[in-house]
Amino acid sequence: MLNKGKMAVHDLYNSLAKSDDPRLENTKEVLLRTYNKSDNDKMDPVLMHRLAYFIYAEGMARRIHFDKKQETYIQIIADIGNRVGLHVQHSWDYRDVSQF
Repeated sequence: MLNKGKMAVHDLYNSLAKSDDPRLENTKEVLLRTYNKSDNDKMDPVLMHRLAYFIYAEGMARRIHFDKKQETYIQIIADIGNRVGLHVQHSWDYRDVSQF
């Protein structure tokens, strides 16, 4: 059974895949990489934290507007990422696709 974070990544990717908007290509690529990297049995809060920051930074930079359903998936990912607390390293470029 998939964990809640992996399900949210899967559902968000499927939702975004229906769009032909070229601004979403980086986001879809990172979602796919995250889905393949994440474990089915346990949630990885650090990975979800990085993913949430990437989606927010990419959305602001490219002026991407998500619908309510997509925002719900992003919020689930961010909530899991917030479990990391203050011990997460912020030494990465939020918009660098190669870090995923």
